[in-house]
Amino acid sequence: MLRKLNLLFVSILLTVTYGFSQSGLGTIRGSVIDKESKEFIPNSVITVKQNGSVRANATTDFDGKFQINSLSPGAYDVEISNPGEGYQATTIKGVVVSADRITFLENQVLGFPKNGQIDEIIIVAYKVPLIQKDGGPSGATITREDISRLPVRSVAGVAGTVGGVTTNEGSGDI
Repeated sequence: MLRKLNLLFVSILLTVTYGFSQSGLGTIRGSVIDKESKEFIPNSVITVKQNGSVRANATTDFDGKFQINSLSPGAYDVEISNPGEGYQATTIKGVVVSADRITFLENQVLGFPKNGQIDEIIIVAYKVPLIQKDGGPSGATITREDISRLPVRSVAGVAGTVGGVTTNEGSGDI
């Protein structure tokens, strides 16, 4: 009897651990286009880096689209290049990946260098979009920087700035 209870306990523990380990990963999805012709560029290389180390790679398909799955939440630098065709590389700094969400990088532009040298890299700052394309929950995403600029400091005050949230004055309830 004790052996069966131990087996049941271990199987439940492993099942719960496996379930928690599979949640909370994000995705980056996007496309790459030519600066002049606005046509999609196939076979471009997308490299995702975090703190200088490479976390993931992908190559665009025939339609110039790419998708990188299983990224931990955080900020990444996304480098897009196509050295075989002579395009100038572009780096997008600070791309925010959230848990169980898709970060869209649509129509990223690659162009040919003006001086004929490919040594330069164009760096673009990433801006968090106001509306999430993947149909997330109603409301908004508030970053650490947004909270530091707010005039309120309580949790109820911060939550009250998000659309769809109401607070009851004096009760402390949200």
